[in-house]
Amino acid sequence: MTKTVPQHLIDSILDKTNIVELIGQYLPLRRSGANHVAVCPFHGDKDPSFNVNEVRQFYHCFGCGESGNALAFLMKFHGYTFREALSNLADRAGVELVFEDASGDEFRNRRDFLDVLAWAQKFYQEGLGRSGRAQAYVKKRRIRPEVAERFGLGYAPTPWDELARALTRLGTEARAKGETLGLIRANKSGDGWFDLFRDRLMFPVYNQDGRVVGFSGRTLGDDPEAPKYVNSPDSHLYHKGRLLFALHQARDGIRRSGRAILVEGNVDAVAMHQAGFDETVAPLGTALTPQQAQLLKRLARDVVMLYDGDGAGVKAGFRSLLVFLQVGLHPRLALLPQGDDPDSFLAKHPPEDLAPLLDKAPHGIQVAIEHFLKGAENEADKARAVEEVLAFVRACESGVERELWAQKLAQRAGVRADDMLAQLKFQPKVVRLAAELSSETKWALDLFRVCVQEPALLDQMTEDRLALIDDAGLRELFRLALEQWRERREVRPDVVEAAGVPEALCEKAMEAFFHAEESAGEARLEEFRGLLARLQRARWEAEEAEIKKEIKRLNADSGDNWDALRDLLARQKEVTARIQMVKQYLDRLSRKERVHVEEVH
Repeated sequence: MTKTVPQHLIDSILDKTNIVELIGQYLPLRRSGANHVAVCPFHGDKDPSFNVNEVRQFYHCFGCGESGNALAFLMKFHGYTFREALSNLADRAGVELVFEDASGDEFRNRRDFLDVLAWAQKFYQEGLGRSGRAQAYVKKRRIRPEVAERFGLGYAPTPWDELARALTRLGTEARAKGETLGLIRANKSGDGWFDLFRDRLMFPVYNQDGRVVGFSGRTLGDDPEAPKYVNSPDSHLYHKGRLLFALHQARDGIRRSGRAILVEGNVDAVAMHQAGFDETVAPLGTALTPQQAQLLKRLARDVVMLYDGDGAGVKAGFRSLLVFLQVGLHPRLALLPQGDDPDSFLAKHPPEDLAPLLDKAPHGIQVAIEHFLKGAENEADKARAVEEVLAFVRACESGVERELWAQKLAQRAGVRADDMLAQLKFQPKVVRLAAELSSETKWALDLFRVCVQEPALLDQMTEDRLALIDDAGLRELFRLALEQWRERREVRPDVVEAAGVPEALCEKAMEAFFHAEESAGEARLEEFRGLLARLQRARWEAEEAEIKKEIKRLNADSGDNWDALRDLLARQKEVTARIQMVKQYLDRLSRKERVHVEEVH
């Protein structure tokens, strides 16, 4: 039976952990107002943008956006799993970890789904043992039995409903969960189910705890119309853009070697592990995502992309290069001879022939420089090539690294380094220039700050008041903060990421948790009311403008519009009166604030 640590024990461990003392053992923190700051260890930082707040027991980097509590820091800094980080903190706090049988509807529900997936993996694994055709394919791909066992490989049989019938025999609940997980689907007539995976070699996909959360099935046939890989649809357990094939098996290898190897396909990853390169992973049928890159960043900073040397392989390598650069990894690109993938290369060569290609793989930007400038003879071609490469250089997190690569690019292109540096700095100013925030957005962010400082005010954020906030992400932020306050009697910074706040506003919202508390008690309540009043006034002013526009349109129309005009004029009078009332309230509030400032000074 699955064991879990009860939430109250996790909370107790965190309560006994001082995040400033913990992070101070790894970084030279210095006090800055209410926070402690340091140079961020997670990106190429020169100025101290890494903030630690002792009161809220939380860290956040205003440079790269990394944030979390003590558990998150250890997971990020050391590449620990959740359980490893919790065990570390428990030892520091002198708390004995107690694992209990999981309970609670939510966890039982999750466990039941995981049990269905584990059952399906066994079903497919047994299917491989019964299918001579599938065994012949595995043998053809030179996958040894012990390696197939390690990866839990299986076979989805050819009949269209064999898994569906097996799930039905388990019961209607198991079948319903199988349908939710995408293992089976209801047919169009509604009187039966069919299997998603048929006649495919099945690769289980594991989460960080080693539980099967989905599958990736490779076709055994040569039909060019059939997709090579079919993956489980996304579910509450499986998100292919946030998982990597073979990461569960590669975790120890990545830590030991200090690098990760990325290949394109599942068979390639298995072949690499079999050849001794057990730090190899593969994306799940998608282009590499930032979430997948972050998974690797927790374990190592060095990553080698191993791709076919043909045009498609080079393009795939450059797409992955951009993602790795953006998350702050050191990406190198190794290109195989044209026509070879890792599996076919290892079929013809011993692992000793591949090792130097990996060990001596150049930085991806160096490969890009040579690739794009090769054959660029005239000035126009060189200019286009330079811009292609600068896209990668600009993605580097470190300013120093960007300048060094710009100088290398200038030397290779035969242009002055100063001109290249000027061109490098030109585009980021366009791309990174934050849009000017509207007054309404600034007021909403200030309102959130006040609510973070005085969470009880969230209880006054009714739906009518939430409707005054134009940005959907900010509205969701208030809703989640209110839920967290009502459930845990606190508001934590993780609500910013959970709410999906637009990137341009994310840092501003996060600042609320690191903002010095400038007001208290009645003054804070007045600030809260004043911000709501400003938002309400803005909403009524927008309505007033729309009414005036409609009145102007009707006056220009020669039709019989007297009734509509009368209604609009009446509404205009009502809205204008409300605007004046709010203005008077804000004027009184402003005078009161001025008196308070004069008294303080």
